[in-house]
Amino acid sequence: MSMDRRTALWTLGAGGLTLLGARPSSAAPSSAGETYSLSVGGKSLGLVNTFKPSSNRLGPFKATVNISQAGELLEWIESIWKKTTPKVSFAIDVGDSSGKLKRRLTMQGCIVKQVSLPKLAAKDGKKHFDIAVEWEVEDLKFEKGDGKAASAPKPSFADWLTSNFTTNIPGISSSDVLSVQLPTLARHPTRHYTGYTVSGLKTEHTPAGFEAALAMAKKVLKDGAISDSEYADWGVDIKDQTTKKKLGSASFARARPVKFKPASKGGKDGSTHAFVEWVVEEFDFKILKKPQ
Repeated sequence: MSMDRRTALWTLGAGGLTLLGARPSSAAPSSAGETYSLSVGGKSLGLVNTFKPSSNRLGPFKATVNISQAGELLEWIESIWKKTTPKVSFAIDVGDSSGKLKRRLTMQGCIVKQVSLPKLAAKDGKKHFDIAVEWEVEDLKFEKGDGKAASAPKPSFADWLTSNFTTNIPGISSSDVLSVQLPTLARHPTRHYTGYTVSGLKTEHTPAGFEAALAMAKKVLKDGAISDSEYADWGVDIKDQTTKKKLGSASFARARPVKFKPASKGGKDGSTHAFVEWVVEEFDFKILKKPQ
């Protein structure tokens, strides 16, 4: 089916996904109570929390996925930090409120362009660990749904919350780290090779940990020179709801602070928090199928 590059293919409204522009009449949109998931060959891969279209026919497309419900989709997402970036074909399935398939948008030759990991913060309580993914495609195909109920994928493993984590930054107590903004990973293809970047890693430190964070930053930033001793390997462990077992971990190799910012949170004691921004040379993210 030919499509105009200027035609908006999909839009996400209050009622769910709606198909716009040129389309087969059998795929008429409905704004009420839609559900959507990813599938390959009719087999559900995982639920999608949001799906954002592209005004360009081939992307980038965007979606957010709960890590514990992502199923086999995780293997595709992981490819960006494993630097393999395989091409896969899958579909966005749009169902009604009862889960019966109404229409399908098949995406062929999909390749991950960017993955953004969430912010970990104790104050966020029961916020789920959602991953934002961007990808591009080689071709699109619109199909009518068969009206059958789609099988709901089972959670891949224990539910992840962004509030349960520990850190192991050298010289910094884990209890003094209030939050960790996990990085964004991006793929940058050129004519002859593909480059990868890791950006956006930030930590917030408590008033009790302010001096330790300041000392760490001074060691690196004050003299204006960079030596191997100023880099450190550290990481974050994501815990289960009992905080006793590990569900996964993010590791940062050769990381160092590039910006230190004190900020008062107000209050009678005038306490000051510390915010640190980091650069990272290598990143890895491991997902444990069974808590350890």
